Amino acid sequence: MNHPIRLIYVSFISPDFDQHSIAQIVRHARNKNRQLDITGVLIFDGLRFCQYLEGPAATLNALATTIRTDPRHLDFSIKGYSSLLGSRLFGDSPLSYAIASEPGDLEQLHTINRETDASAFVALLDLLPKLSADSSIGR
Repeated sequence: MNHPIRLIYVSFISPDFDQHSIAQIVRHARNKNRQLDITGVLIFDGLRFCQYLEGPAATLNALATTIRTDPRHLDFSIKGYSSLLGSRLFGDSPLSYAIASEPGDLEQLHTINRETDASAFVALLDLLPKLSADSSIGR
């Protein structure tokens, strides 16, 4: 069964990655996520990516594998993984984008060690109101 799930991962950006291409990545991900029925948010703090995704289990598991092997991501780690109960946090938005302007904003998520621990989802919900959102990037 391809039930809906939600997941959060954190990774460090590769030093070889050109940060100016993030808009292109967001644009591409929005188009692909729309086709795959995936919604969520990508958060970037200049050093780390944090992404919250929600959608069909098989689709998200395959996407996580793709991201894990992407050379632009280092130290990829799933911080939260669970069934999606109720409605989606990001409705029908294929990918919101936000900048974490404070250096420690993603630190709490990065230090979580158990992907079955709900604390990653709680930390994300606490973080969202603090972020500088730019949902138009990459459109």
